Amino acid sequence: MPGRTIHTFYKKVNDKFTTFSLSVAAFIEARSLLNVPEKQWKLFSALAYIHIVLSIFLCVLGIICFCFGMVHSVLYTEVSCSNGVNLFMPFLNVVSSFAGLIALRALHMNWPPFIHVITLFLAIWSLSMITVVSCVEANDWYSQAAGTPEPIPAGVKFTNWARIFADMDVIITSVAIVNLIVECVELAIYVKYWLLRPNGS
Repeated sequence: MPGRTIHTFYKKVNDKFTTFSLSVAAFIEARSLLNVPEKQWKLFSALAYIHIVLSIFLCVLGIICFCFGMVHSVLYTEVSCSNGVNLFMPFLNVVSSFAGLIALRALHMNWPPFIHVITLFLAIWSLSMITVVSCVEANDWYSQAAGTPEPIPAGVKFTNWARIFADMDVIITSVAIVNLIVECVELAIYVKYWLLRPNGS
């Protein structure tokens, strides 16, 4: 009896999941980027390539910040970019940018735009996190840059790395904000010409 109950429950869940999957597939297959007008398409294409450049640049900045932080934070009580936010989260943005390139090049396929939309949502969330964390860290490092860390070990030439770390966080924040703007415009084009405009409408 318990086995039959479990089997019935599993069948109901499986049927609901199958119905949901088919409805999602029908929704996606009824839409394509061919509905985007020429003027907006040129903008979307340019934004897709800009997104790739910005995402790679942000990723490189995060790696540089992490490496410099590991080496030059010895005089401070914390390590710059040590929380990994600027190191790992930009990779999601890179994935989203290349998903956009695939959507751009595979106009005859229905699923790449959907994947790009999902990754855009995730990338916008991750970039928002990067922006907030970098702003907080920049403010913290600027506060530390106002003074001199004590004690300074003998033979160590003092360089105000706190100021450098703060400036790097400001650059990362600025690039992340520009990236956010690009992604929001991409998403707006998707909403207007892909989500709300099925094929033939």
